[in-house]
Amino acid sequence: MLVLGCSRILHAQELTVLQVTPGPSMLQVSPYENIRIRFDRPVDTSSVSNVTIRVYSRSGGNVHGRMDFVDGGREVVLVPDRPLASGEPVQITLASSIRGTDGTMIRPEGYSWRFWVRTKQAEMQLKQTQVLSTNFKGGESTIPYGGVATDLDGDGWIDLSLTNEGTDDVRVFMNSSDGHVLPMSPFSFAVGSIPSPVESADFDNDGHPDLCTANIGDGTISILLGNGDGTYGTQQSIEVGNGPRGIAVLDVDGDADMDIINPNSSSSNLSLVTNDGNGQFSQPQFLMGGVPTEWSVEAVDMNSDGITDLVVGGEDRISVLIGNGNGTFGSPITRNSAGILWQVRCGDLDGDGDEDVTSCNSTTGAGAVFFNNGAGQLSPPIYYSGNQFPIATDLGDFDGDGDLDWILSGYGGSWRIYANNGDGQFSLMQILDAPDSASCSLPTDLDNDGDLDLALIDENDDLLIIMKNMAEHVSGDFNDDGLVNGVDLAILLAAWKSQDPMKDLNGDGSINGIDLAILLANWTP
Repeated sequence: MLVLGCSRILHAQELTVLQVTPGPSMLQVSPYENIRIRFDRPVDTSSVSNVTIRVYSRSGGNVHGRMDFVDGGREVVLVPDRPLASGEPVQITLASSIRGTDGTMIRPEGYSWRFWVRTKQAEMQLKQTQVLSTNFKGGESTIPYGGVATDLDGDGWIDLSLTNEGTDDVRVFMNSSDGHVLPMSPFSFAVGSIPSPVESADFDNDGHPDLCTANIGDGTISILLGNGDGTYGTQQSIEVGNGPRGIAVLDVDGDADMDIINPNSSSSNLSLVTNDGNGQFSQPQFLMGGVPTEWSVEAVDMNSDGITDLVVGGEDRISVLIGNGNGTFGSPITRNSAGILWQVRCGDLDGDGDEDVTSCNSTTGAGAVFFNNGAGQLSPPIYYSGNQFPIATDLGDFDGDGDLDWILSGYGGSWRIYANNGDGQFSLMQILDAPDSASCSLPTDLDNDGDLDLALIDENDDLLIIMKNMAEHVSGDFNDDGLVNGVDLAILLAAWKSQDPMKDLNGDGSINGIDLAILLANWTP
C-alpha cells in the first residue's frame, strides 16, 4: 500500500500530456488544422510560448500563431497564422519547462511528435519546367549532392538550398512567388570540406530557417544561421569524427532546442552536439550506433512515447536506438540488411500509426523497406530495385491518395518513383532519367497548388531540375476535397484583405472581391 501511495504522489507531481491532435505519424492532416495538446490538469499560461512549444515544418519553416487555452486551461490550441505546406512533415516539440497552475512540470524529457500534411489527388503527370545550373561560371564544378526545400524569406513560397561537394558551400535558389524558381542567387555560403547531407531547423529560435551540413572531407559539421532573406550567416564549424556521412536534428534533452547528431563512417560512431538555445553548440559527445561503419541517421519517435529515437544505417546492418530524453540512448536494436545503407528515411508506410523505415542500399543496387512493430523492432528488409548505386531515399504522397510513396535516386542514372498501395507494398510508378547522375530529390510543393513537385539534383552535370506535378486543380477548392462550397468560402473570408498567397486566386497580392468572384464562378452545383 505504501508503494502504491508513493506512485500516486509521484504521478501527481508531473504535468502529463494526455493527447495530441493531429496524432503522431498521422498522414492526411489538413493544411488548416489547429494543433491541440491536452494535459491532465490546467497549465500555467505564462509558461506557454513559441519558445516552449516549437512547431517547425520541413518546407514552411517555423509555424507561429495564436495560442488559445480551453477547458479551464487543460488544452492548449495553436491556431497557425498560415496554412501548412502540402505534403510536408511537421515537428512539434514541448519543453520540460511547461508547468501546471499547481506548479507541477512536464517530465524532464519534454514531449515531441510529428505528422504529415495531406496533398491533393494527382495523376503524377510530371513535367520538366526548368533546368538550372549550380555553377557561377563556366568550367566550375560544384558537384551538388544534397539540399533542403524551405521557405527562407517568409513569403509563403518554398526556396531551395543546395550543398556542393566541389566548392564546399551552400547555394540558394529563391522562389519567384509564383512557383517559378529563380536562377541561383549571387552568393555562396562557405561550409566544411565536401559537404553532403544537410538538414533544416530553427536553431536560434529567431523565426528564420537555419541549416546544418556534415562535411566528409575535414570531419566537421557546419551550422549556418538564416537571416530570413534567403541568405545565411558565417558558419559555426565543429570537429566531429572521421568521415561524417549523415546528419539529423532532434531535441535530445527536453529543452525544445534542436540539437544535432551525425554518423561518422570512418570512426564508426555517432557525434551528438547540444544547442544552448541561441544556435551555439557544444563540443561533441560520442556514442555507438550499433552497426559497422555508421553511414546514415534519421531522428523519429519509433515507439510512440513522445521521445525522439534514432535509426542508424551502416554496412550490412540497421539499428534503432530508443531515446531516453536526457541525451542518452538505449542499446541498439539491430537488423541485418545488405550493402551500405547510404541514407534512411522514415514514415508510416502501412497506416498503422508507427514510423517505418526506407533505405537506399547503394552497393546492392536496391532500396529496402523495414516495418516497425511499434516498439522499434524492425522487420526483415523487403528489397526493391533502385537502379545502379542508389544513394538517396525520400518519401511523400505524390499521388494524393493518403499514403507515403517512395523515390530512390540512383547514381547510375535515374530517379525511380514507387507507388504505395496503402499497406506499405510498393510498385514502380515512374522512371525519370537523369542527364548523368541522379543524386538527390526534394519532394515539395513549389507552386502552392496542393500537390508535390520535385526538385531533382544531378551532381555530375551540376544541374537542378524542376519537375512540376501538372494535376488539374479547381481554383477556390482550398481544402482539396474536390468541391468549391461553403467551407472554401469561409476560408477565403477568414483571409480577407490579407496577402496569403494560398488564397490569392488571381495573384494580385491581396484577398479581395476579385478572388471572391473567381471562387463563386467555380462553385460546385
